[in-house]
Amino acid sequence: MSDLRLQCGCGSVRGQVRDFAQRSRTRTVCHCVDCQAYARHLPDTVSILDEFGGSDIVQLTPAQVTIDQGMDQLRCLRLTPKGLYRWYADCCKTPIANTVSPGFPFVGLMHNALIINGPLDGCLGPVNFYVQGKSAKAPRANQKVHAGFPVSWFLASAPWMIWGKIRGKHKPSPFFDADGKPPIKPEVLQG
Repeated sequence: MSDLRLQCGCGSVRGQVRDFAQRSRTRTVCHCVDCQAYARHLPDTVSILDEFGGSDIVQLTPAQVTIDQGMDQLRCLRLTPKGLYRWYADCCKTPIANTVSPGFPFVGLMHNALIINGPLDGCLGPVNFYVQGKSAKAPRANQKVHAGFPVSWFLASAPWMIWGKIRGKHKPSPFFDADGKPPIKPEVLQG
């Protein structure tokens, strides 16, 4: 296991991912309309989305993530009142992560918030799943792209999420306080 550095584009928000192991995570490229809408809300869609409209996301537990600097720059966006919590750095609009809820041991870190020396596959491991292909901007050659979320995605993600829940890895979380509240009020785009 190793640690990874987390940082927004301008360096105001910094943190780390502790105990990162390729075997205990799921790496997913999501092409859903919500991920694309989130990217359009932030000004630099080129660094968020690939040429197919996909967001490269590493899925971990919140307890693995710390933000050591720049919490005052952290902002939260929800596309709908019950949608994912989508976290970004207000200073430079770098997307940081997605979370489901305070009690759920899941954080999806955006690839561009991680400091990676070399190819992503070398550090993060290969992409396990390409999902929500029905919303992709173009077909991916030589890749299996699922129209939605396949059962195999749930089967691959479930063990570390269940283990994370049993071991209480939803806490501590930089995205929710001890009472399960986000540190800042989320902006909701659609009421």
